[in-house]
Amino acid sequence: MIEPVITVLLIEDNRADADLIRLLLNAATDVRSAPQPQFIIHHADRIASAINLMDQNTFNIILLDLSLPDGQGLDTFRKVQLSAQNVPIVILSGQDNESLTVTAMQQGAQDYLVKGAIEGELLIRAIRHAIERQHLLIEQMRAKNQLARQTVELQNRNAELDQFAHTVAHQVQGLLGQIIGYGSLLEMTNQENLDAEGRLALKRILQSGHKMNNVLSEILLLASVDREEVVTIPLDMQRIVTEARKRLVFEIQETKAQIQETEYWPTAVGYPSWIEEVWVNYISNALKYGGEPPVLQLGAALHETTVCFWVKDNGDGISEVDQLRLFKTHTRLNPQRTRGEGLGLSIVRRIVERCGGEVGVISQLGEGSTFWFTLPLEAPPPASA
Repeated sequence: MIEPVITVLLIEDNRADADLIRLLLNAATDVRSAPQPQFIIHHADRIASAINLMDQNTFNIILLDLSLPDGQGLDTFRKVQLSAQNVPIVILSGQDNESLTVTAMQQGAQDYLVKGAIEGELLIRAIRHAIERQHLLIEQMRAKNQLARQTVELQNRNAELDQFAHTVAHQVQGLLGQIIGYGSLLEMTNQENLDAEGRLALKRILQSGHKMNNVLSEILLLASVDREEVVTIPLDMQRIVTEARKRLVFEIQETKAQIQETEYWPTAVGYPSWIEEVWVNYISNALKYGGEPPVLQLGAALHETTVCFWVKDNGDGISEVDQLRLFKTHTRLNPQRTRGEGLGLSIVRRIVERCGGEVGVISQLGEGSTFWFTLPLEAPPPASA
């Protein structure tokens, strides 16, 4: 919205041109048939005197001649712009120079008028539009600065929350370690002194402790996947699979699962702790949704530049429609069948993709499912000269 009173700084050394600008603006002010702003005009014939006026007054618009005794061309514009402090500038020139026009607009001028072609309506419209555009630019800049400040605040808060979550998770993991350790000690040394109910309670304590520890590990992992830089190394996949199976020992015992492993694990590259989580998720899902009892096959196949790893189960299989939903956030294979503690297949996809691989599933109803993921093959050592 344009102010009812517009204060103009006219910087023009040619008296005739200055008088013409005054006449055009005063003529608009004298019109009574339509609402027009009132123009208050301050005149300077040099850059130095214009800067003095800007120090003493607040202006809505600057009309600037580029040819002055103490400045020529774009140099004049730059000097005035430094002191203008977000006041829109409309350039007045006696030369119809297109390249100069483009350059001036690129450097911040709001408009460019050739003095010999100026009419009252054109001049007033240029002033109005220049002020409106400048207001929009200022508002956009304020919004951008506010957004930048809010972004920094959110980043700081997220960093603080992330640090808090890591601290709490590690502390809880330490306490869980003691619970699991003492529980395991009781299981080894005093199990024969417990009755059936006591042995079952001790078993449940250990199971819950291991499950909670897995959940905390996955939460810490989820926080690190998008934040940490990935440095992939050759993987000892046999050791990684063994560690994953240890984390699921109670689920394996409870379901009476049979697990068959390949005898040969090709060497791929990846991030060991992340890839262990992939195996935990795949094996855990196969235990939940496999047959009764689950029969799992863990294998690998060497391709030209990648290694494909998989977990095959003997479950009911997955329909084509449900397969399309897998590896997406908050998707569970069969929510009515089991309550899952894991973070699911979406984290698996993010992990594997960050390590340079892909994920997928092969399944038909009644024929079980094979969940697979690929990783880059370890590069051979360079040939010696």
